[in-house]
This record gives sequence, structure tokens and C-alpha cells, in this order.
Amino acid sequence: MKNHPRKVEVKTLLANLLAIAKDHPKRIALRSGNDAVTYEEFRAKILSTAACLRASGVAGGDRVLICAGNTPIVPILYFAVHALGAIAAPVASDTPDSTLATLVADAEAKLAIIEKAVKGMPCAVISPTELLGDTRSREEFEPVCDANKVADLLYTSGTTGRKKGVVLTHANIMAAAHNITEFVGNGPEDIEVVPLPLSHSFGLGRLRSLAITGHSLVLEQGVGRTCAGAGGIRHYPANDRGSARPSAGSPSLHRDRQCFDETGDAPVAYGYVAAYAHMPSLWVNGGLTHGFH
Repeated sequence: MKNHPRKVEVKTLLANLLAIAKDHPKRIALRSGNDAVTYEEFRAKILSTAACLRASGVAGGDRVLICAGNTPIVPILYFAVHALGAIAAPVASDTPDSTLATLVADAEAKLAIIEKAVKGMPCAVISPTELLGDTRSREEFEPVCDANKVADLLYTSGTTGRKKGVVLTHANIMAAAHNITEFVGNGPEDIEVVPLPLSHSFGLGRLRSLAITGHSLVLEQGVGRTCAGAGGIRHYPANDRGSARPSAGSPSLHRDRQCFDETGDAPVAYGYVAAYAHMPSLWVNGGLTHGFH
């Protein structure tokens, strides 16, 4: 008699994130500037924002375009959309108005959450500040996202043509997050600096990994701004896994062919290490193969 593999229930990233928040409520989930959001606060904001989205007419299967910068607003909105069983379509905050209108039409979005005023939008529009400040409906409810349902509509950069929407289920993004986390080796004690837009697959992948490990993300508004504020940038040698730590040794660069380009330069990564050297277990993800630890 042939043995069939046991059917395993696939949890969603949101379910995993809410479980982390229950077990570690006071752990810091997100940092942005001087602001810090604990996992307990993260959970409450996700569920209350989902209630506001529902009061605004968003339901399961609806597409919601999210256009905002690298602040805690985006993670809150992203998981709040998932909590309703709706589909998140994150796009870069600097997307031109004409492109935004095109993407909203292509996605057949029910709602667009945008920081700026945009004319000619073919759907309802609300600002993230207005939505998070809405007090009409603040009750919490049981999230309804299903592992086999669509979670994200992620648009490509369009470097070789028009932007194309990639459809991803909750099971897809859960599997990807597990694979990335296992490869990189993140753990719950890590503090990771993310200058990449959360609308980009790399940046969004780091947010998804947070929902697996329960570590902390430091959200930065782009690569240049953080490096400019790093002050005197020190160089730390990188090992063969692409990690870097302060040391008393030589400041010379040791190139890891998996992490650096052909020139061997990685000033951005080293700038982040210098800026956040006071933090233990620091990871820097600047879009390289590995973070810097």
C-alpha cells in the first residue's frame, strides 16, 4: 500500500505575525526615525486599520493599491489588507501620477491609499494618514486570509517594458519568506536596516521575513539619506557569508563575490554598519545577496 504524505496546514504570514505579537508583545517590531512600534502595537494597528478598511467598503478579494514611503504605515496597511482577505498592491511612493492611474486601472483596485493628491484616479482614494486616523470602527476581528487565496499583486519595475502585475498567494509568500529566512539566517534577536522601498520585491521580502522570525526592522527612506547621516564611515572586513562586524583589525575590504559587484565596492553597506554600530546583531540589506551582520 502506497504511503501518502500527511497533509500539513499552511499558516499565513499574518497568522504567524499575530502569534509572535502574542508571545513577545513588548519586542520592537519596527523603527523609523525616533519612533518605535512594539509587536503588541503592530498587531493592534493592523487589526484596527483592517476594521477601518472594511468600514470603507473593502472586502475579501478586493485589490487595494498602497503608495507610501518607508514608514510603519506600509507594513500596517499591507497586513491590514491581508487581514480582510483582500489583495495588496504596493507601489513606490515616487510613482508618477499618470503611472499610478494606469496601475490602479490595471489592478482594478477598489481603493487606492496614496500620500499625495492624484487627479483622474478610477477608484476611491484615501490618504494613509486619514485612514489610520479614522475612528469610525476600531473593533478587532478574526483575520480571514486563506493560504490558497491571492495575497499580493506585485508590479515589476518595467525596465524592459510596461509594468506587469505578478499574482502571489499567501502560500507563495509564506514559502518564499521561509526560504529566504533559512538562507540568510535571520533570528529573532536581529535588528535589520532596510533602505529598500517596501514596494520592491527585495524590501517587501524583508518585511515578510519579519513575520517569520519576529526580529526588528529599521525602515529608512532610501540608501543615500542613511549614508549621508552615517558620519565618519568606517570599513569593516566582510567574511565569506557577506557579514561585517566592527573589529580592531585592518579596515581593508575583503570581497565576497556573492555579495559585491565586480569592483568590490560596497560603501552603502559599510555606511549602515557605521551608523548603527551600537545595535547588536545588526543586518543591513541594501539589495545585495546577503545582509551585513
